[in-house]
Amino acid sequence: MVDMELADIAVDGLVSTAEAAVIGVDPNALRRRLRAGEIHRLIPGWYAVRSPDGDADRHALRTRAVLRHLGDRVQASHHSAVLLHGLPTWRADLATVHVCRREDRQSRRGNGLSVHPSVGDFPGSVLPPAIAVLQAGMLAGPEAALVSADAALHRKRVTADDLAGAAEVLRRQPGMAAVRAVLPFADGRHESPGETRLAFLLRGLRVKATPQVWVRDGRSSWRVDFLLDDAPVVLEFDGLVKYQDGSRGAEVLVAEKLREDSLRGLGYEVVRVVWADLADPARLLRRIEQAIARARRAA
Repeated sequence: MVDMELADIAVDGLVSTAEAAVIGVDPNALRRRLRAGEIHRLIPGWYAVRSPDGDADRHALRTRAVLRHLGDRVQASHHSAVLLHGLPTWRADLATVHVCRREDRQSRRGNGLSVHPSVGDFPGSVLPPAIAVLQAGMLAGPEAALVSADAALHRKRVTADDLAGAAEVLRRQPGMAAVRAVLPFADGRHESPGETRLAFLLRGLRVKATPQVWVRDGRSSWRVDFLLDDAPVVLEFDGLVKYQDGSRGAEVLVAEKLREDSLRGLGYEVVRVVWADLADPARLLRRIEQAIARARRAA
């Protein structure tokens, strides 16, 4: 018999207790490997043969394990499906895997798993992205739906018609009315969850701005995250991640500073927004109003 390791028989990085037994790895051996950090328990009877890369990746692995365990009786749904589609989530409860039954209307919840009634006849083991992003919003709120929907639109994974069709399918679901109300604001021009959340906040503050605007001076051009509609004020969302690349962080920082100086030289005020600003709308509004005032004095 050829010696085999768990990684040799794993599918999607997963292996079950029963599959391990076939190659002679019994429960005691699994426990030893678990203690050694060689495998990672996901759900009862299922393990990952690699280390999860953060909470979202762990949730995706757990979701795949649930799908393997329950077979074709269910499909991944809600934020579990969003993650399997490679899309971002916001405020998702990653402790609970969500699936929908394929055919019946029964539901149950417990032990980190929520099984929902069927929402229709869709192929595959994962519900379509348009359905999933709206379901995620039904659980976590309209802003969560927009974070995932904007990313899906930006990556051309869905169209506006797809989202409208999904809203019709889910029209009687709890929480759908609030999600449906924000669907007209879903915008594939937003390039990150931070930009989506900033746009959501600006609407609440009644600040009108257009995303991804090109600013030109005849020789050079820059695309800015947002330009206010009624004042020469640029809003740039800065997630800071791009500065954390040790080899290029300083270079990127200098380039951003030169870009900002060029925009100011053209008469634009620049307001940089970071994650913390989204938690303090009143302070952000004051900063925007101060920038508008400076722009008008300089005009």
